[in-house]
Amino acid sequence: MILKKKKKKYRNRRTGCRREKEAVEEKQESRDKQQEEETKRRKPKQELEEYSEGVQKRIAKLTKKWREAERQKEAALEYAKGGQENFLNLKLD
Repeated sequence: MILKKKKKKYRNRRTGCRREKEAVEEKQESRDKQQEEETKRRKPKQELEEYSEGVQKRIAKLTKKWREAERQKEAALEYAKGGQENFLNLKLD
């Protein structure tokens, strides 16, 4: 927080003399900086969400490939078993 000293003029009620009084006031910049800090805090959350979305997409892609490989493996085993049964049937006949 940035503070700015500012001199203010005032009149003493009893004596009527004019004097300058130093007062401490917050600058508008301090409010702007606070807003910037809030924006910076929000930014990592957005980056994390975007990062999470990217990770989730990669996981989904890898899972799809893994399931496809499993399906192909099962199909190959079924085909081989069917071919073996045909061979045995032909051999026995």
